[in-house]
Amino acid sequence: MGKNKNIPLSRRTKKRRIADQISIMTRSLQANHPIISSTSHESPELIHHSSDISENEFIQCNELPNILPVDLISDNQRPALSSEDELVKTSNSLEQFIENVRIWASNFKISNNSLDALLIILKEHKCFQQLPRTARTVMQTKSIDINNMHIVEPGHYYHVGIKKGIKRYLPNEFEGFDIKIVIGVDGLPISKSNSNQFWPILAYIRPSSAVFPIGIYFGKLKPKDSNQFLDEMCKEASELITNGLEINNIVFNFSIDALCCDAPAKSFLLKTKGHSGFYSCTRCQIEGEYLQNRMCFPYESLSNASPKRTHNDYIEKNKEEFHISNDVSIIASLPGINVVTSFSLDYMHLICLGVVRKLIMMWIKGPVSVRYPSWKIKEVSSAMEKLKAQIPCEFARKPRSFDEISRWKATEYRTFLLYTGPIVMKSILKKDHWKHFLALSISMTILLSPDHSKFLFIARNLLDYFLKRYEQIYGSYLMSHNFHGLNHISDDYDMYGPLDNVSAFPFENYMGQLKKMLRKPHKPLEQIVKRYRWRSAQV
Repeated sequence: MGKNKNIPLSRRTKKRRIADQISIMTRSLQANHPIISSTSHESPELIHHSSDISENEFIQCNELPNILPVDLISDNQRPALSSEDELVKTSNSLEQFIENVRIWASNFKISNNSLDALLIILKEHKCFQQLPRTARTVMQTKSIDINNMHIVEPGHYYHVGIKKGIKRYLPNEFEGFDIKIVIGVDGLPISKSNSNQFWPILAYIRPSSAVFPIGIYFGKLKPKDSNQFLDEMCKEASELITNGLEINNIVFNFSIDALCCDAPAKSFLLKTKGHSGFYSCTRCQIEGEYLQNRMCFPYESLSNASPKRTHNDYIEKNKEEFHISNDVSIIASLPGINVVTSFSLDYMHLICLGVVRKLIMMWIKGPVSVRYPSWKIKEVSSAMEKLKAQIPCEFARKPRSFDEISRWKATEYRTFLLYTGPIVMKSILKKDHWKHFLALSISMTILLSPDHSKFLFIARNLLDYFLKRYEQIYGSYLMSHNFHGLNHISDDYDMYGPLDNVSAFPFENYMGQLKKMLRKPHKPLEQIVKRYRWRSAQV
């Protein structure tokens, strides 16, 4: 007959069975965790302690295995796993570990040589003997497709692709069937010791600001011919504009909403006069004047503005003085592109780094009639320093003093124009100077706000007032290309909405990320392409 399980166990029996289970646990710990002492198979201290437990606190022996961790149960009691299950579990753990190493190496910019050395050390331990031998295997480095690499004099160009970028970075919450991108082009020096430089073609999908590269050029000088540089991008863009783009069995319409560049890059792409030329304005036909060794553009009232440029005038080259080449940009051949209005006036370069910086420099180092004494400049610097603690975390940078003005970034000029400047300068500037600066601040607040279209006429009038008074206060010879652009920047609000929709700020931030992808001077273009492909695969 079997034992009756309902007969209550004696106190001595319960103590003995608990001691047996503790012994099993101890042996298991000794086998799996070498750091535990193995001088005895039993734990007298634990057994002694168990004798102090009240009878009501004892646990039935058949319940113990159910509450113990699997790795602490004796081999006889551990559920049996098939060899195939153990192999899958080990494989998954190894893959996850390698993935973690890969992400760590990328985030902390670990060089391949350093990762190779780390792998050698890790593989000496039995737990890591199945790790790859080289960093190339860990990072899944693949060879570059040479079909996407082209010679663009005097360097090389790699075409990443518009379609690939959109498929990777199209927001999950994207609504509608019209994909509009903003394209930005600018030069990026990679070293102060030589002339090597990148010229990336970047883009982001409106209304998102996640930037991706369409193509990247590298050479000792900028591309010799902008049409050769833009050829691959324009071919793909033309096809997408004509045929659309299919993603997840949905066909989207595609268009280039705007191209955003600073004045030198725009001149390079369009093959037109630069910002120092007599006919350098891309929006109107104003003729500049040369005063005091400077190219300037005298004030024109809203009612007496120069004739507007047109797309057809550009194509037919009706204004020869505007062009610097026998041919025009291939961008003009893209469907839906108007070279006059499709190139936005980027307020980051035009206003933040142009107009605002110029005003501050005039107050610090300008002519005696507009320059302020050093003690007043120190007051401004002191006030800016005090504001640091009051600036919320939403601002990318805290205010810095005028002593560091040469190192200010565009976002710092933006903060000064919209927020700190009108407050700090009120007690420093002369009344007419402060009122003049405030007109620019208010007009830009309107142009950067999403729901202020009803105030657009006020912004135009304020900018007109600002230009008129600037010429009177600071002089006609200081009415540079950037100041003239204020005549036209409000037109971009009509076409694109708030100026942040077509600004170069996202591109400027991404430029810094591109530069950080470089680890060594050897084959910089290949480094950028490989690291971009790996990072985009994680998106």
